[in-house]
Amino acid sequence: FHLAEFQIYKYRLTDLRFTLKTFFIFAFIFMGYILLILFYFGLPVLIVYWTHKSKTADKIGAVVFCYAIGLVIGNIGVVPPLYSEFQNSLSEFLIAIAIPLILFSSDLKQWFKMAGNTFLSLVLGVLATVIVIYIGYFIFRDKVDEAWKISGMLAGVYTGGTPNLAALKTALNVSQNTYIVTHTSDLIFSAVFIFFIISVGQRFFNLFLLKFKLKENSKESQINLNNVNEFNDYSNFFQKNNLFNVVIGILLSLAIVGISLLISSRFEKNSATAIIILSLTTFSIALSFIPKIRNLKKTFPTGMYLIYVFSTIISSMADFSTFNKIESLNIFLFVGFVVFASFFFHSLLSKIFKVDTDTFLISSVALTCSVPFVPIIAGAIKNKHIIIPGVIIGLVGYAIGNYLGIFIAFTLK
Repeated sequence: FHLAEFQIYKYRLTDLRFTLKTFFIFAFIFMGYILLILFYFGLPVLIVYWTHKSKTADKIGAVVFCYAIGLVIGNIGVVPPLYSEFQNSLSEFLIAIAIPLILFSSDLKQWFKMAGNTFLSLVLGVLATVIVIYIGYFIFRDKVDEAWKISGMLAGVYTGGTPNLAALKTALNVSQNTYIVTHTSDLIFSAVFIFFIISVGQRFFNLFLLKFKLKENSKESQINLNNVNEFNDYSNFFQKNNLFNVVIGILLSLAIVGISLLISSRFEKNSATAIIILSLTTFSIALSFIPKIRNLKKTFPTGMYLIYVFSTIISSMADFSTFNKIESLNIFLFVGFVVFASFFFHSLLSKIFKVDTDTFLISSVALTCSVPFVPIIAGAIKNKHIIIPGVIIGLVGYAIGNYLGIFIAFTLK
């Protein structure tokens, strides 16, 4: 665009050289936009298809592959800096649409049906995470720039998941590089965390926590969560009824975005973005009380697909050459401290309040790694009865993560 402006000043409008050069400049820039859109929206489709065909790829997760490929693209100089504003705007728009689509399937009534042990483990897990984040902030605040913002993001991601991390990145105006280092550290430590639970977690914690005992007629067993298996299900996505549901969900999301923007305009610029995210979350949960909206098929997978696109865009904007090595290491240590210190603290609280091993593990996974990992862990520890409680805990995390993250960030600020 700067080159095109230069040409305008250099040549007369009637000059053939000017018109041809300007035409090709704008055509080239326009083609760049088209190719970027095709890449950002096409890559996650291929990855989702692959993860559904490969069990190994599915265990790793689509978001990891989107993130990794985006990092490679962003650091080999394929995408010119010219498109950075477009990338940033597109990523923020996608998050705004994804949040409602993910939260529409929440059922607040089911949260209150959780039996005492499950609800207690949820509260203990959130409490442990919040306390450890506050402690971590005071340890690392002089070593890490934007420590209060990182604390808010960690509160969101370790009570909800990647959607909350992405939303809080936008709400708190976190720099691209800080976000990338935080997200990369989260992926590394989450992988170690999952590996530990799958391999020896249940046997280790059975040594000092109570063993799981199924209570007949428990409230969890009475919960009818029809879409437990639909959170990561893209089969029959293009059927007429499913597409209609997705279109309705997207239109509702756009309406919520519009209302949230209107509300945020009443606030100061520094807090406007946070108000938008809080408004999106609140209105989405409110609409989930309407059965017809809550039961819209494929809205959750659509929201997650937009998260995959977001992850690809953001990671492709990262430039490792600009990273401060000491700064990145301290962020890495901060994230690791929060993951494992909160897990340890949660286990101590579970011992004190007599929460069994399986409930403790599934609530930790649901909070730290979000809903898609719940069935994987339930299968690994051979206990299908904890899937529904784990899914509900994960959905609670999606809903409270943005509130909690913004609250913690601004109290520390």
